[in-house]
Amino acid sequence: MSNLHDVTARFLRLVGEKPADRLTPVTLSSAYVDASVTDVKTLLTNAYGTNPQFNAAIYNIDAQRYGVDSAKSLYHSQVNLTAS
Repeated sequence: MSNLHDVTARFLRLVGEKPADRLTPVTLSSAYVDASVTDVKTLLTNAYGTNPQFNAAIYNIDAQRYGVDSAKSLYHSQVNLTAS
């Protein structure tokens, strides 16, 4: 219920009116997407692949993972070999 309230408040702030109680079904028209692609999964994959915000989010997630791995590596033992 909390998530529904948050999303409703965000919608109201952005659009200026409350969302309708009953929404009409969404159809994909050729004005918005490639008419030759009818599979929703393919459409979403194409949209995600060309969305700069989505790509930036993926890079940020990877950077955080690498940061965690780097921090964990400090706890591993080290062996230093010196030869002359």
